[in-house]
Amino acid sequence: MTTLCIAPLNASSADEETPVFTSGDYQYSLLDDGSAEITKYNGNATELVIPTELDGKKVTSIGEFSFENCKSITSLTIPSNIKTVGNNAFRYCEKLKNLTLSEGVTAINMGAFSNCAGIEAVTIPDSVTTLGNNAFHNCTALKSVKLSNNIETIGDLAFASCEKLSSVDFPASVKTIGQGAFTHCNSLTSVTIPGTVETISGTAFSNCLNLSNVTIEEGVKLIDGFAFVSDKKLLSVVVPDSVETIEYRAFGYWHNDENRNYYLVDGFVLKGYAGSAAEAYATEYGVKFESVGDSILTPPTTAGPTEPTTAPEPGTVNTVYFKNTANYTNPYAYYWSSATNSGPNAWPGVAMTKVTDDVYKIDVPVEYDMILFSDNGQNKTLDQNMGANNQIFDGEWKDYADASTEPTTEAVEETTAPVTTEPQETEPTEATTNASEPTTEATEPSTAPADELSDKLYGDVNGDGKVNVKDATDIQRAAASIITLNGLQNTVADVNKDGNVNIKDATDIQKFAASLTVANVGKRVPTALLPKEV
Repeated sequence: MTTLCIAPLNASSADEETPVFTSGDYQYSLLDDGSAEITKYNGNATELVIPTELDGKKVTSIGEFSFENCKSITSLTIPSNIKTVGNNAFRYCEKLKNLTLSEGVTAINMGAFSNCAGIEAVTIPDSVTTLGNNAFHNCTALKSVKLSNNIETIGDLAFASCEKLSSVDFPASVKTIGQGAFTHCNSLTSVTIPGTVETISGTAFSNCLNLSNVTIEEGVKLIDGFAFVSDKKLLSVVVPDSVETIEYRAFGYWHNDENRNYYLVDGFVLKGYAGSAAEAYATEYGVKFESVGDSILTPPTTAGPTEPTTAPEPGTVNTVYFKNTANYTNPYAYYWSSATNSGPNAWPGVAMTKVTDDVYKIDVPVEYDMILFSDNGQNKTLDQNMGANNQIFDGEWKDYADASTEPTTEAVEETTAPVTTEPQETEPTEATTNASEPTTEATEPSTAPADELSDKLYGDVNGDGKVNVKDATDIQRAAASIITLNGLQNTVADVNKDGNVNIKDATDIQKFAASLTVANVGKRVPTALLPKEV
């Protein structure tokens, strides 16, 4: 008997009303421009060249799932007439070893070659501008990659778990290395991040067990949370002065999978410029710091713009307060819109108005939903979702009805988990999780009564009543197409409420599990938002 490579019947990129045609071993549908998209392959070829035409129609696209789980293919050539390789098109083609991508291909979409365990080398032609999430995830034999010179973003988990990948060269076009893009690449020993890369996203190089040398060139601006976590052989990194932000446990920590705690890497030293983001990170997270000179990026010497002297129109601003527990000399607030990723003021923002010895306030126009606080540009807090009118930020947002009355210490201790440089001895218990949850009224910024809040928690993906690293792992597995989340799971997993469930949500849950306060995580989901079947 011959082995047929048959993709799921419901996996075609065409909808049910689109006619599907058969030509030899291929099924295809017609795109809007009259060209053909392959929707299913029924053959058993070992050396396969994708056809240029089917029934006289030019083939321009390989549809999603169309070659999934084809066990026969060992050699594959995708010719220049193909522009798009669809989502999961060749996923689990486990015998595929030789892959040729021709100049002319423009997009390799999500999971296109994920779990192709035989591919040893990949050259991505310069015509490719899109490299999707999970594109080569879990290609365990992949040793070398040549990237296109026109890719700006390497997708989330694009080369995750490529255990034999020993080196990667980033072209000057790359601006963003996606979430978890090279996580668990255990053969990587050295990485150079060129200055053209602006963002190293969360977990980008996490759990690279043999990574010992990382060079970050001048020009990089953001190193996101957990970017190099659990790289225990990485004992020293020099951070350039251009880096403006280093997020939560990006360097110098490792994760104990057994007790799910984080610990400092023995002997790790972060090197950077005095007064820079590197020194601020080292101070905040208890990492040893070694100065390589004075920062050339100094904070402003003059105060930024202050609040208007005339009273704002009612309903146009939210008055928010800041508890200065870090003893900032000159508290500043920088606020912006998450939709546009921009704000009205230059960094470090606006000087805050003193209310009491350790409480400051600011009026923020209602159109801005994100804020952070700093000491005139130094020692800044993490990015925060904006609090409601007359709320105070003290590790998290709380009601602050009377600005002249300082909130009690007791209230802070009941709702705010301490952030220390040393991880907790044990995993937070269920009681701890519940204790860190604000009261019902404070949980949801809406005016919905308590009985309209369900017993479901944002972040509790596995439904065990707790929010911890297990839930973050489920989101990562879903992002890698290993599991599928149901309607309820998708609702509680979207902790940042952006309409998508992805690595960003997993990172927020990891922060919460490490006793950081993160907006929405661990709070009750409004009943109205739950799927009807719940």
